[in-house]
Amino acid sequence: KALTIADKWEVPFKHINVDAVGPVGGQYKLAFAQMGVPVNTIYNGQTPLGDWDVLWPQHKKGVVNSGGMKMFLNRRAELHWVMRTVFEREYISLRREKDADSFIYEACQLKYGYKDNGVLWIESKPNSYVPRTGFSPDISDAVLLTLARDAVYCRATIEEPGAANIPGKPSHQEKNIFL
Repeated sequence: KALTIADKWEVPFKHINVDAVGPVGGQYKLAFAQMGVPVNTIYNGQTPLGDWDVLWPQHKKGVVNSGGMKMFLNRRAELHWVMRTVFEREYISLRREKDADSFIYEACQLKYGYKDNGVLWIESKPNSYVPRTGFSPDISDAVLLTLARDAVYCRATIEEPGAANIPGKPSHQEKNIFL
């Protein structure tokens, strides 16, 4: 299904992001590898990458706050905060279709907090979210995965709408990137 959608929207396969963790993520990662499709594998437990520093220019590489402290526990916490920020600033929006309501419901169920040192954490999906809610946040995770790579393209769009004239990429004439 991912390849069909990517083909329809003329997205190069290398821009498909796959959750590489867990039994389902591992199966998708393996399936794409067996087909020879070069996808981005995302590891939510890894150290934050800071590739969205354009959202927080006052922070060093978007991962360390102005006091020199780490802002996010892991990549998952970082991407959830990115998702929150880009929706809040209206850099992206969802089309009102059936998945939009599911996304909102799933995202609003998520618990988060701060450690004593101020580091943001997001609840574990397999150990907390799924047992507590009875479902996996698949739609919310799909939106999250769209923000996991290609930050250079999105950064150009955010900084100067319409300026993302990167070869092989569509040009956006407005600040919203529709998902």
